[in-house]
Amino acid sequence: GGDIEWHGDTRELEIRCRGRQALVQVDSSLGLVDGEPVTLAPPKILSGTTMVPLDFLRDHFGLEYRWDPENWELDLWL
Repeated sequence: GGDIEWHGDTRELEIRCRGRQALVQVDSSLGLVDGEPVTLAPPKILSGTTMVPLDFLRDHFGLEYRWDPENWELDLWL
């Protein structure tokens, strides 16, 4: 597991998992992972929920996922 913290004043999401830390900002393609700059598809807010690209979570935290388009199901695991 990991921890997620929302910083509403700056619209930033802090993600801590597997000994790594990331800071991403809504509508920004620049973020930090372990203090180093990275680029990503900009996180968005949809229906009051912050959405972070799955590829970003895969690349930096080892998240694995499988999409089943027939049933519209997304399986996630670490």
